[in-house]
Amino acid sequence: MTVLERKILITLMEHENYTVPQLSVKLNIDADDLYAPIQCLIKNNHLRFNLPEFRDGKEDKLIYNDDTFRVTYDGKRALEFDTNERKEKRRLSVRYWITTGISIIALILAIIANIRQGLLL
Repeated sequence: MTVLERKILITLMEHENYTVPQLSVKLNIDADDLYAPIQCLIKNNHLRFNLPEFRDGKEDKLIYNDDTFRVTYDGKRALEFDTNERKEKRRLSVRYWITTGISIIALILAIIANIRQGLLL
């Protein structure tokens, strides 16, 4: 899931009646840049068109400026999975940097000890 798709899902979970121009203003992104991610989210069953009924069952998958969307159950699960995955990556990254920091400090202390020992001899 891209960062933009994630932002769209989070925004639509807060307020389902946004149109593409309203999403554009809310996310501070050009409306033309939102159509492809929205189309991808619809294709992956993470978003659905909000009714009117003329949308249901029709093959017309074009997105119009007055269309509104809602997050599906699959979209909520995908967002939750993505959130957990990002938290896990962040946790592993923090562990990596802590371990690296400890190793660098130990190396510096060893070098200082060797220099002192060499100077005292």
